Amino acid sequence: MKKMILSLVAAVAFSATSMAQEAKEEAGQGRKFDKTEMVQRRTDRVVKKYGLSENQAKQLLKLNTAYADKMPGFGFGPRGPHRHMGQNGQQKTDGESGATTQQQKQRPSKDQMEARRKEMQANRESYDKELQKIMTPEQFTQYSNDLKNARQRGPRGPRDGQQQPAV
Repeated sequence: MKKMILSLVAAVAFSATSMAQEAKEEAGQGRKFDKTEMVQRRTDRVVKKYGLSENQAKQLLKLNTAYADKMPGFGFGPRGPHRHMGQNGQQKTDGESGATTQQQKQRPSKDQMEARRKEMQANRESYDKELQKIMTPEQFTQYSNDLKNARQRGPRGPRDGQQQPAV
């Protein structure tokens, strides 16, 4: 009797685990957004947050489309999401040697990293200049303040015990 109960418990645990993995795989393979859809979503978010007019929204969409590949914050630049991952979070391999993409890629030198940082900074400044032409002074001031606060908080909240500002 004990063996039968133990085997029944094991079977239930096994099936629950496999069902959880299937659900996780399905969630991971959920709806994928293409670049134009992501640019549109970003544009819509900014339009709503800063109260942009319809004309401003059209101009912003053009600007965001032009900068989609240049700026990593848009999600499609060099630091975009899942650049080394295949389906189900597995690392991609090159198919011949079996080496992962991360193994093949060498870490950039300090000079290369500095050049990339300067390029990203120049892109950000250029984007902001164009955005300033689209937004009213009040809208751009609020946008700049929000950006400054986000940089201080960082991607995972406040730094060094700083209080997170109320938004």
